[in-house]
Amino acid sequence: MAFKLPAHLHRNRYGTLYFRLTVPVDLRPLIGQAEIYRSLGTASVRHAADSAQTLRIALQRLFEELKGMSEEGVSESVQAALRAVIESRRRRARDMEAREDLEQRISQMKSDQFRVEAEHRRVLEAAQAAHARTVVQALASAALSAEPKQREQPRVMLSIAIEEFARFKLAKKEWRGKTEGKMRAALGLFLRAVGDQPLSHIGQPKVVEFLELLRRLPPNLQKMKAMEGKPLHEIAALALPPVSEKTVVDRLDAVIAFFKWCVERGDCGLERSPADGLALGSPRSTERLPFSDQQLTRLLSSKEFLERRFPNWYSFWLIPMALFTGARLGELCQLELANFVYVDDVCCIEITDAGEEQALKNRNSKRLVPLHDKLIEMGLVRHVEKAKREGQVRLFPEIDLSISASHVASKWFGRYRVRCGVTGVEAPFHSFRHTFITRIMDAGGNLSQLAPIVGHGEKLITGNTYWNKRDARARREVVRLLAVPEEIAPLLPAVEQVTVVQSSN
Repeated sequence: MAFKLPAHLHRNRYGTLYFRLTVPVDLRPLIGQAEIYRSLGTASVRHAADSAQTLRIALQRLFEELKGMSEEGVSESVQAALRAVIESRRRRARDMEAREDLEQRISQMKSDQFRVEAEHRRVLEAAQAAHARTVVQALASAALSAEPKQREQPRVMLSIAIEEFARFKLAKKEWRGKTEGKMRAALGLFLRAVGDQPLSHIGQPKVVEFLELLRRLPPNLQKMKAMEGKPLHEIAALALPPVSEKTVVDRLDAVIAFFKWCVERGDCGLERSPADGLALGSPRSTERLPFSDQQLTRLLSSKEFLERRFPNWYSFWLIPMALFTGARLGELCQLELANFVYVDDVCCIEITDAGEEQALKNRNSKRLVPLHDKLIEMGLVRHVEKAKREGQVRLFPEIDLSISASHVASKWFGRYRVRCGVTGVEAPFHSFRHTFITRIMDAGGNLSQLAPIVGHGEKLITGNTYWNKRDARARREVVRLLAVPEEIAPLLPAVEQVTVVQSSN
């Protein structure tokens, strides 16, 4: 059964509902039309019925008022005005209906066009699929009929293999801290030098060319915006100061490790690494020497130490902590307050990678270091307890660890030591570690005692033994072998005498 619309409603062929009302015969000469027909702008019967009811009541009231007037009682001017208003509304209704009709036609045309295009795509995809099946069948037949030695080798692209190598190393957690960035930079440079191509097309001559190119490239190439997009051989031709031999060795080692992994993987089309036999070995590095008493005196006689005013806490604590713990700079910078613990009534620092922002150089680096008496005297434990009460988590929250644990502090110390007159590449922050080890050994200590404190393997015992054998009291006695020279002790103030003038870097 067809659905019957409510009174005074009419639906056009596009579904839009209209209001219809017959004009009384005696009012038609005044109104100028026999029927009032107006779009309601909707296809919903419920919404249209409400609008139609309102219009019907208003118009019938108007009809009643007009009937109450005699034909003679309505002046010619009033009749003309009424007719003008009605004619204007009628034109507007016709325009609206025409516009709706046009919009409906355009919508129908777009729908028809979409349907035709979809059909064309379906036919084209079906034809392409059929062609692809034919080609695959032909290739399969040719491959089966050919000799095994003539079959195509795997075509693993260099860029894809580099990404899979990185994912493999990250999954095994073999790349930590800055290692990932250095390896990606080296392999990215190799990709830029030889271009993206199948691994099987890369022979040893291309790796040799890359090695020769490495020695002619400037350092920090990735930071030189003027060189972006420029071919590497053109950059090398500029004869800029080249990178160090150590950088060359590190970058080549990354390429050697990558190709070794590709060969071991077995499905990259490589039976032998094109980098075989090219390892250069580590260049002779600058020897890092321990600080002398004179150098330590200079470092602790700066304006900051003399005035007891520091820009932040790490510029006060890092030097004495490195001197009396032998810890690496990154290990100290990433310390959390929870890493200060008591073991056998001995206050110690747990150097660990348990925190979210903590990382260690290797497994032997995870260790327990008793605090030297001088650090306790200076108030390091009191400083830690105060920071805990203030709700802090890290010992040096002002150090940004996003780049690396030691980046910010290393830049600071480089400027600081030059200002103090301690220059030379053989005297970086790491010299505090050499000072700690050398002076304890000079005082009667030995490598077996020092190894678990400084985190050295030395092929003596494993890292797990270092961590589980928590002989804090014995280790404290080893740390106490480091004596404080008489001229240096007065230069190290207690924490209560220190003022931090600002908490930022």
